[in-house]
Amino acid sequence: MPWVWFDTGENYGCSGPAAPWNPGTALARIRPHPGDGGKIAIQYVLLYSRDCGDFFASGHDGDVEPFALTLAPNADCPDGYGVYAAQTVAHEGTVADSRETQYLGLSCTWGRLGGGTGVLFSSENKHGNYLSTARCDRGGFWGSDHCSYGFQVPYNVLNVGERTRRRINALGAYQFPNEYVWFGTAFCGSRGACGGHAGSILSKLNTDGLLAPAY
Repeated sequence: MPWVWFDTGENYGCSGPAAPWNPGTALARIRPHPGDGGKIAIQYVLLYSRDCGDFFASGHDGDVEPFALTLAPNADCPDGYGVYAAQTVAHEGTVADSRETQYLGLSCTWGRLGGGTGVLFSSENKHGNYLSTARCDRGGFWGSDHCSYGFQVPYNVLNVGERTRRRINALGAYQFPNEYVWFGTAFCGSRGACGGHAGSILSKLNTDGLLAPAY
């Protein structure tokens, strides 16, 4: 899991429930990579109570933002695997769909737990994920996204298992009552009924097209 940075212009409370003083909730599905069974695919989603909107895009309740890592064998790493590639997807399925990939050379230290400097940028109020501020500032609806080293938020990462071998389904104990991983229902950020603009957690975790590359 990388370090997650929010923009200086993020509205107060918009990153919620994640805050510098309260770790956010990130879910992870871990499996053999469908493009190369010798590698490991990790699909993450960061969860938010709401998308606060921006100049050219309205907000909505609930927000599910994906990014992914591919791990490959590396005998020099303590766990036997290094980070081969990372990929972010912002505004998936819209005219502003933006994807950024970095190849990381089987790094043993990329990310927070590895003691490295790998970072993820969450765009101002909309929470699209990017690997660089340069790509972020060209992203969004007509260049509306913005990212910076404004403030950092820690995340607790939960391995949710598989649909037929669930480790976690109900998210009530993880800051999101009445929300579920594997039911395929629209994620509303525990704010009651919503229009389904965020999609479902299941759809993000199950879509192979959101994975980081295997080659």
